[in-house]
Amino acid sequence: MPPPAYAMPGPQPMVHTVRKGLVIGGSITFGISWGLAVLVSSSITNASDCSDCGKVSRVLWIPVAGPIIADAVDNSSAAQEHVLLTGWSLIQAGVLAMFVIGLVGHDVPAIEAMAEPFHLHLIPTVDRNRTGLALAGNF
Repeated sequence: MPPPAYAMPGPQPMVHTVRKGLVIGGSITFGISWGLAVLVSSSITNASDCSDCGKVSRVLWIPVAGPIIADAVDNSSAAQEHVLLTGWSLIQAGVLAMFVIGLVGHDVPAIEAMAEPFHLHLIPTVDRNRTGLALAGNF
């Protein structure tokens, strides 16, 4: 006997979703990095031992490009400062790109989008010596 004929499934419906992990991670890391720039900027505004600190403190507020501009404005030529400020800009650019990529999102099958990613349960526990609650989850 020939095998039964099976109907070919059609294409799965797709749903566009945001990548929550990238959005959350990018926004928190960018907020910390830019907040650190704001703190450094406000702390060096009135420094008396620095001639270029006023200019540097004004440009550090600019996200991503601020540390590179501050490096160009600063007349000191310490190699560590160049590496630090360039790295600071690269970190801000990277986490901003992470945030944007997360917001752009991606297409996933509708069934996968409807499924909840994890569940947490409080489970009562009873032991010979104690009672309480346990937190359990499935991912």
